[in-house]
Amino acid sequence: MKSFFNAISLAAVLLLSGLTAHAGDHNDRAERREARAEQRQQEHADRQERKVGQRQVAEPQPEGGHRGAKMSPEERRALRRQINEAGQDIYTRK
Repeated sequence: MKSFFNAISLAAVLLLSGLTAHAGDHNDRAERREARAEQRQQEHADRQERKVGQRQVAEPQPEGGHRGAKMSPEERRALRRQINEAGQDIYTRK
């Protein structure tokens, strides 16, 4: 009878230790899952920041800071002069 109780006690201890280990594994998996989700969110935020930075480099703001506003007559004359000078450099007469 004593060996029967020892066997039952041993089985109970093994069962409880197995359940504890299983619960620990479950918690570890949940923590890893949360860490991966946070990592994905951080990578997404980093990609968004790089896109914004690339857009700002690709679309520089005008010096006057008036994007989309009309040019003054003096600005138009200066631009025409620059275009003509560049054209003369490119298409030199032979």
